[in-house]
Amino acid sequence: MKSLKILLLTLSFTIGQALCQTEDPDYLNPDHFLTPPVAQPQPAPRPIPAQPNRPAAPPIAAEVDEPSTTPGQLAAPIAEDVPVELVEQDQTRVAVLCYHNFSQTKPVTDMRIRTSVFRQQMEQIRNSGIPVISMNDFLEWKTGSKKLPAECILITIDDGWRGTYTDAYPILREMGYPFTIFLYTDFISGHGDAMSQDMIREMMANGATVGSHSSKHLYPRVWKKLTQGTPAYADLIQQELGNSATTLRTIFQTPVLAYCYPGGYNTPEMVEKAPTFNYKAAFTVVGKKTTHDSENYLIPRYVIEGGKPYTFQRALNFRQTSGSDSPGTATGASSLPPPPFPVIPAANQVSTVNIPVISADLSGIPGLLPQLSNFDMKVSGFGRVPFEFDAQKKLLFWKPDRRLYNSDITVQIQWKTAGNNLPHTARWNFKISPEIPLN
Repeated sequence: MKSLKILLLTLSFTIGQALCQTEDPDYLNPDHFLTPPVAQPQPAPRPIPAQPNRPAAPPIAAEVDEPSTTPGQLAAPIAEDVPVELVEQDQTRVAVLCYHNFSQTKPVTDMRIRTSVFRQQMEQIRNSGIPVISMNDFLEWKTGSKKLPAECILITIDDGWRGTYTDAYPILREMGYPFTIFLYTDFISGHGDAMSQDMIREMMANGATVGSHSSKHLYPRVWKKLTQGTPAYADLIQQELGNSATTLRTIFQTPVLAYCYPGGYNTPEMVEKAPTFNYKAAFTVVGKKTTHDSENYLIPRYVIEGGKPYTFQRALNFRQTSGSDSPGTATGASSLPPPPFPVIPAANQVSTVNIPVISADLSGIPGLLPQLSNFDMKVSGFGRVPFEFDAQKKLLFWKPDRRLYNSDITVQIQWKTAGNNLPHTARWNFKISPEIPLN
């Protein structure tokens, strides 16, 4: 009998070892045996130290094709931060980005973007050097009380989905980027996929601004059932635009200075009434840059949809100086003043070579530091390029390995001099002749 007990114990131990060494991860996961919860609150992300949002070098004034990255792969770091020049109000353009929801596991939709893709986009902004401004910066610029750099980005997120807190917020905080959450008040419940008040307060303490997205997020068909100019229409405007702002001010004890129209739908009466609720600006979903003379209560925004990454690239493309910059619209690089040294192709000239050697003669710059690490070069359509430096001639140059297909090319170079830790920057434009054959 004693031998039988020993045999049974040995057999039990052997089976237990085999089960513990199984390669099926679901077997060892206790959640495998439970019914998946439906829209339950997610645990708060681990706090991420906030990073300073120092302005970086002015970006190339053209869309840049960044190298693709796999989820979780970080983009190349910025070598140095460079102070950005502030310009007059009428020389600034702002790309306002509009996001909705985020997830790494749920299906991508027009309103939901992969978290890893969102991170890549934020890294692309960081690496481009385009500064991200706050809503307060934007409103002060629009009213003429503050100067901004020539090119800026404003980040907004609509509705109040929980993914804003669990997925987007840690990335934005890591980058040190301010952002605005446009909330519709009926959705602030903390249940299912909605954020709680405490989640929103935490984000407000770390760079977020609250704006109104109405009370009930009504669809256009609801508005169209009523006649404009009637008391019923005025009451609905009061409910959606007015009461929502009052509710947000009461809950979060903060000014609510911006409104965004649900679905972008707006009418003249809404636009006329918006200032009476103390809004300083109201936002649409028209995809183009905002300028100083953009109507304050019809501000454009680029809606970044999960399945349409090209919208983000259009938003970062500052070549267009006016009008719509939708796909297919002809664009042209604005004329930049030529650098104070010889460059090839010459500034604002037309090249008759479609694979030109791009160079800058820096021999006239005193105190130039000749080490390759002290230089940088970006070219529109290529991003950062593998340039070379001839230390004897003090010539910075790069030869493309393929033809330049864009008709307008912008080049940005940086260099360092002795006694100055910050790099100097110069940019110039040139064109490729349209008469050059494609092949």
